[in-house]
Amino acid sequence: MKCTDLMSSLRTLPLWLTLLLASLSVSAGARPQNVQDLAYGEVLYDFFRQDYFSAITHLDVALQRNQLPHHHVEAELLKGGLLLSYGLYDQAELIFNQLLVADSDPLVRNRVWFHLARIRHRQGFALESRELLNKVHDTDLPAELQDEARQLRGRVLMDLGEYGAAVDTLMPPSHTDLWNAYARFNLGVSLIRAGEVAEGRAHLSILGELDDPEAELLTLRDKANLALGYIALREKQGDTAAQYLRKIRLNGFSAEPALLGLGWAEVADGHPSLALAPWDELSRRDITGPAVQESLLAIPYILIEAGDYGQAESRYQRAINIFVSERQRLNKLTKQVLENSVVDLLLANADSGNDGQDWQLPSIPDTFRGSAWEKLFSGNEFQSVLRNARDLRFLANKLNAWQDSMGAYKDMLALRRTGYEQRLPRVVDRLEHLDMSAAHRLRDSYVQRMQQAEAGETALPTGDERRLEARLRTIGDLLKRYDDGASDAQKEKLRLLNGVYRWRLSVDHKARLWSLRKQIKGLDQALAETEIRHRGLANARKRAIRGFDGYDRRIAVLEMTIGKLCRRVDRAIDRHEDYLRTLVLRNLDQQRTHLKSFEVQARFGLARVYDLAAGRVGESP
Repeated sequence: MKCTDLMSSLRTLPLWLTLLLASLSVSAGARPQNVQDLAYGEVLYDFFRQDYFSAITHLDVALQRNQLPHHHVEAELLKGGLLLSYGLYDQAELIFNQLLVADSDPLVRNRVWFHLARIRHRQGFALESRELLNKVHDTDLPAELQDEARQLRGRVLMDLGEYGAAVDTLMPPSHTDLWNAYARFNLGVSLIRAGEVAEGRAHLSILGELDDPEAELLTLRDKANLALGYIALREKQGDTAAQYLRKIRLNGFSAEPALLGLGWAEVADGHPSLALAPWDELSRRDITGPAVQESLLAIPYILIEAGDYGQAESRYQRAINIFVSERQRLNKLTKQVLENSVVDLLLANADSGNDGQDWQLPSIPDTFRGSAWEKLFSGNEFQSVLRNARDLRFLANKLNAWQDSMGAYKDMLALRRTGYEQRLPRVVDRLEHLDMSAAHRLRDSYVQRMQQAEAGETALPTGDERRLEARLRTIGDLLKRYDDGASDAQKEKLRLLNGVYRWRLSVDHKARLWSLRKQIKGLDQALAETEIRHRGLANARKRAIRGFDGYDRRIAVLEMTIGKLCRRVDRAIDRHEDYLRTLVLRNLDQQRTHLKSFEVQARFGLARVYDLAAGRVGESP
């Protein structure tokens, strides 16, 4: 695998991880770099499959075993990024401090510090984010990140309440329309909060006239017009407020507060009857929205002013019924939250992957339907706690699987111990019957025979030739015993046979001597290997029992460690569960309190209608 091949897949990864590998590729130079360590290739395989848990596990093991001699720096940097993916900010920053402070490549260093600042800001730590941004030189960042860096600096200053400095920082950049729009919006808000209302309104007005089909810019345009509309309402400029609010899309995120504000703008402009149309449209929307609930009270208020007491009474009765029904629904939901796992309820529509810090709740579960939950669920605090709870559950499942595998390891060890005990008698028998001294004596006899052959003291007949020699000797003995009966022809034939035999031994002597040397050399090697195996077998027999005991202890220690980790993770899950339940119950209490307040207002309104209606009846002739 080469870095150029890796870069083709970066767009599918989370931005911060893309940043790390892109930085590595840039620092490595333009020439493609081969992955030289097998363990690093395994880590990258898991990494690009977005299996970050396996990647960080394999990476940590490889670093501890010194299996990454060619990619140590890249591996440490990647480990820092993976630690960030699980929210382990302090550990990740420690790695980056060690690796990047002395890094001579400003592109790598500035990219990483910028990204850490962005992560820290998203976690709600504005001071820490500013400290990290102070290490970043925007001119050393790529052009596509310079606008975002300026935007981040401005938002950090806004979070710290330094609106004047935020104004100086958030001057609209010129690289991209999107960042220009975001910068203008934040700049306008900062100016208004800093008291420069006219100048802030001017920036928001530019956004309010955007004509771009991109969804993100349309949403920003709606937010700008909504802000301008409510500013005008506070200044009692109803006609101006209505002009801004009518520009907001009816299907956008700002539609409900826009419809509510539009009605009040008509009231402020002296046309209360015109407020009924937007409020009636608003009242038919999801009842959980605060703007929708307010419209249910605003409509009968206008009807009373118009003298239509019958319609006002009907609208107040409808509002009371809706508020009571909604409070009953919230009571049931509260009971459900108290009796069940709130994490289960929240993650009902989410997968169980391990995407790390880039994961967000994909959609609000049906159990928590309604815009009243949007502020809570979109907050960094809630998303961070829920993300951690999800990661903890993933880790708990991994630990439980590892704990279950301990039984398999025990079974494997017991099976090997049984096999060892069954084979041990045969091994012991072989060890006892293997006489290496006898083997060496036999080898020495072969060497002595070879030395005699080299000195010419003896020949090197084969087995058949020795048997032939013995047979000729027997025949010779018989001829001598029966010398009187033996013919000269028989004696001559025996002499010829002996001569042929000696001639064959003489002709093949050198070849046979070379073959004997080779066989003795092979015998020496076989004896040496046998001695090594003999000693190894004896040592293995001594180590076997200790080895089994060692694995027993290791499995026991791992089982104990995993058990402790499981309990720690379970406690952490319980704490996250309790905290999320507290946030959800607090939101439910706020919704109930809000609904109760609206219900009381509706009942007072209804009583007013009755009083006014009774007064009218009393005045009639």
